[in-house]
Amino acid sequence: MGRISLLWKVRGFPKDVAYVAGIVRAWSSSDKKGALESLSSLIQWHAHAHDETDRGGFLFLVPLGLSALLISCDLVSIDQLPQHDVRFPLEILLCGTKRARRFRL
Repeated sequence: MGRISLLWKVRGFPKDVAYVAGIVRAWSSSDKKGALESLSSLIQWHAHAHDETDRGGFLFLVPLGLSALLISCDLVSIDQLPQHDVRFPLEILLCGTKRARRFRL
């Protein structure tokens, strides 16, 4: 995360991109802790950037897509993701998987 933390110092640099870079770096190095921390930070950033009245932030599409990637690589489990958030529906991640039958929301 050393070089990625430098992105925070760049004025005007989109902070969500820094979180995505952290996720990609953790994914490429199979860093489970880094992946979960960066994903959690990205989800929190989206929650603050898009309040519930903002139509553009209705679904957290980027965090959902990255969550699917991290789950498929066994870097994050679905149990570690936020539960019961209408903007982050875990059912989308479970569609068509064997886990859907085993996991109850």
